[in-house]
Amino acid sequence: MEQKLAGIADISGKEFDFVVAGGGTAGCVVAARLSENPNISVALLEAGPAHFDDPLVSGYVGWTGTVTNPEYDWNYLTTPQRGFKGEPTIFPRGRGLGGSSQINWLIWQLPQREEMDAVGKLGNEGWNWETFHKYAKKVQRFCPPDPNERNEFKNLYKSDAVGHDGPISISFGRDSCGADAAWQRALAVNGVDTISTALDGDIAGTWKGVANVDPVSRSRAYSANGYLYPALDRPNLKVLVDAYVYKLITSEHADEVVATAVEFEHGGQVHKVFARKEVIVSAGHVAVKSPHILELSGVGDRKILEPLGIPVQLDLPSVGTNVQEHVTMIGSRIKMVEDRGLITFGMLDDREFAEKLRVTLGLKDSFNLAQDGFSFVPIQIGSERAEQLVQKQRAKFAKGDYSPGLKASYEKQLELLANPKVPDFEIFFFPSTFPIPPPEPSKPHVGIYSLVSRPFTRGTIHVQSADPKAWPAIDPHYFEEDIDMDIMVDAMKFIRKVTRTEPFKSLVVEEQLPGPNVNTDEEISAYVRKNTCSSFHTTGSMSMMPRDKGGVVDPRFRVYGTKNIRVVDLSILPIHTAVHPQATVYAIAEMGKSSNLRPVRNSGRLLSCALPTACDVIKRDYQ
Repeated sequence: MEQKLAGIADISGKEFDFVVAGGGTAGCVVAARLSENPNISVALLEAGPAHFDDPLVSGYVGWTGTVTNPEYDWNYLTTPQRGFKGEPTIFPRGRGLGGSSQINWLIWQLPQREEMDAVGKLGNEGWNWETFHKYAKKVQRFCPPDPNERNEFKNLYKSDAVGHDGPISISFGRDSCGADAAWQRALAVNGVDTISTALDGDIAGTWKGVANVDPVSRSRAYSANGYLYPALDRPNLKVLVDAYVYKLITSEHADEVVATAVEFEHGGQVHKVFARKEVIVSAGHVAVKSPHILELSGVGDRKILEPLGIPVQLDLPSVGTNVQEHVTMIGSRIKMVEDRGLITFGMLDDREFAEKLRVTLGLKDSFNLAQDGFSFVPIQIGSERAEQLVQKQRAKFAKGDYSPGLKASYEKQLELLANPKVPDFEIFFFPSTFPIPPPEPSKPHVGIYSLVSRPFTRGTIHVQSADPKAWPAIDPHYFEEDIDMDIMVDAMKFIRKVTRTEPFKSLVVEEQLPGPNVNTDEEISAYVRKNTCSSFHTTGSMSMMPRDKGGVVDPRFRVYGTKNIRVVDLSILPIHTAVHPQATVYAIAEMGKSSNLRPVRNSGRLLSCALPTACDVIKRDYQ
């Protein structure tokens, strides 16, 4: 596989139709799809290594060895956060072909339909749940579970809600910790029902989730091995790793900025690769590097760039703003009973025990647990003060002086918050207590975590030096909107309520965290601030909205004020969605370049298409 990669002589000084900056989750998809047309030449630049045949990447439990490991993770830190008592926090981001899809927790979820419809209503024609779902299914190769499964924790799905022929395998986990079904039944007592599928746009409820795992090879399916590796034999695709993008080289033509080349470092030397048609920036599964690259290129807020000595090519103040980030609260660490056959991650660290378990169960390979117990809860079910919270935020919004874009997105968020069918926080049932180990890891322990689905807090990601190797300033402004903390506090209360409900209650020995001394709202809030971290689910830093409302890209992914620069990654999503975003990134990338769209020719020139609506516009303009 290594020999199929490009060398610097294949890239430096050469010209390609398309140059893709970033070989992460979205970049691998875009490069692979574009190069399906043999008349199009594509260069893909990835700052990290390839990680071919790396068991920590291909093994589907390897994330514990990759996150925070500098071989696989850029290991960013945020600026000091007032919401975390003035401390910075880790901001993991994937390093290497496949980006964050090679180090994440293999969680495969799709948003609530109202969330994707809200994206369209923010001025993005052609964006809605139906269109999004079509592309999401195109990614998936659903692997049906064994119809004779006897696990109480059921594999529930609808065949027409999933894709069956895509590049990324998704499947249910085979093994269960044994407490999942009791947790679901306790949730049902408290108004959270088990749903028959979570991949059709209605996610409120609890379910066993699927993961991007090939059940035959028992390996991780991610964007590099699903999309890119099968394309490496194409002569029109050149992929260069260890190629750190510095900036885009631009010129001006008819009042528009035109990208002519990409400047990058490889082997300690600075090189350029030239773009005949377009540069596609896909450096932000999690919204960090795409705004950073544009700002280094002189596209951004003049007030930020000029003091750093960066020549301004295009004054676009919204670059790097509107940042929204899920944060994960390490909610409860619970010690479980030992006489009910429960199995949790810490117990499997004992190799002798793990092998005995494999033999006892008659398994061909080791017993492996997955992160598959998910619940998405509307505050109308999960909070005793739901109406109060909605009215409080509505009153604050009415009094606030907001920019047009923030006002528009807040209006949509308030609609979603007031809708009892739309979830507002997630509960994540985890057969582990990562990253806070229990005092007795050989005993069964579970962790129950929570995330606020659509934070009202907005942050920024901005260049802080003209040196392209210097980190951007990542400032998510955690918990600066009170309602985000209010929801998190009520999520903790709801978690406790469920843990004290039968049949789950009978499996609990004790709650070790937060513990019996944390009870009031103030005490819970203090606990949250101390025990919360980034989920690396960042959106919004290159928001897709009208330019006069603070947008950076249009519905065709093109950066406003430019002729041939697109951004295709999670950073374009203008309003957050409740789910873990891996599958969303794939769908966005497929929407960015669908292989089903036919290129349009005009006077011998090949023109690119993005969304179906964009293709229609191009046809009207050129035919």
